[in-house]
Amino acid sequence: MLLLLGLAQLWSLGGDRLGRLGQAEIIVSALALAAMALGNGIELYAVTARGTEGDIGHTIFLIAFLILIVASILLGQILVRRRWSASVHWAGLFLLLVAPLGILFLVLGGALSPDTGLGFWSALSVSYAIARVLLAVFAPQGGMPSSPVATSAIDMTCSGSPT
Repeated sequence: MLLLLGLAQLWSLGGDRLGRLGQAEIIVSALALAAMALGNGIELYAVTARGTEGDIGHTIFLIAFLILIVASILLGQILVRRRWSASVHWAGLFLLLVAPLGILFLVLGGALSPDTGLGFWSALSVSYAIARVLLAVFAPQGGMPSSPVATSAIDMTCSGSPT
């Protein structure tokens, strides 16, 4: 739920400056998070009503998580390329590194506590949490100005000024 609120804040702060791809990635991320919540809800119902785990809820959750990884990587790439501020840049880097960091946390958590879900849940949440905290804390404080730094010659010539 907090990640959905963070995406809504990113949408309101970034708006048109994210471009169409950035806006699409926010929407895809939000839909993936909603599908993950649905999968968890189905799983919770199966465990409480039948006393056993169900495959459908777990499958929905994992497929939505894979979609979220891809959307986060693409959104991270946009945040890195736009170069609004150092904190937004670092948040974008954490989103770009979601998959490798998730694998690292999965292995470390599994090694530290093999009988629990520490590795699984830390793989799902730690890198996202760091990126979202950076965006939530620093983006509202002027981290996302109205015009990002141009990243290529094409961006500079399309703006109409040869700066």
